[in-house]
Amino acid sequence: MKIIFFILIFLISLNAGWDKGNTFVEYTKELKKDTSDKSVKWLQYGLAGGYVSGIRDMLIDAEYICIPKGVTTMQIDAIVLKYIDENPNKWHESASFLVWTPLIESYPCKKKK
Repeated sequence: MKIIFFILIFLISLNAGWDKGNTFVEYTKELKKDTSDKSVKWLQYGLAGGYVSGIRDMLIDAEYICIPKGVTTMQIDAIVLKYIDENPNKWHESASFLVWTPLIESYPCKKKK
């Protein structure tokens, strides 16, 4: 089941044109802007934010991550953006990798006893 899940994420990132993270990284720059900024490229802003939310939702559904109640979309975006900023050596990886890696590290599910 896990292999199917990761293949699905990889295929989705290819469909988005983000088989490599470099394009995705460019789009995420829009998420850093204040939404009142007239220079915001709304298409890139929406695509990047929607992609992060989609990967987050798939990870939750597959029980790879367990996000506590009260965590906002803005916090999730900040975690992903921080990872991207701190790991330019990973930008050649898939966009999905750039999203799931920090989320799995930040919100792993506790193992059931």
